[in-house]
Amino acid sequence: MFMYENTIPPSRISWKERGFVGKPFSDFSFTGDCYALATITNLDAYMKIRNLYKGSLNWEELVEYTLENKLPLNAFTTFSYAMDKGIGIENSLNQKVCIDSYEVVAHESQFKKVVAHQPLCVGILSTKSMEEHRG
Repeated sequence: MFMYENTIPPSRISWKERGFVGKPFSDFSFTGDCYALATITNLDAYMKIRNLYKGSLNWEELVEYTLENKLPLNAFTTFSYAMDKGIGIENSLNQKVCIDSYEVVAHESQFKKVVAHQPLCVGILSTKSMEEHRG
């Protein structure tokens, strides 16, 4: 069963206005690192909403791991890495954050229910023509 199945979503919510998301996004069109930033932004907000910590997770660690191990550059790889090894907190040598589970949103109707509780990471499988789009 979907974990937020019985949630009644509010008519409007802005995690940015509440101060939980808002990192500036960079142009990752040449490196393909957008998956790492999306994963970290989502995890950062989730943990801050629940008062688990107030630091920032290290998205560069995810990029290095996927490149060194020749893995697909996507959020599923990074969530698996966070579950197995943990992600370092920036400016900390000994703190790590680990994910114990995650759930894939299976249908559009579930998006509002998830967003009522936390920001949502949405992956878009791009094609070469999308990557070259300028407009």
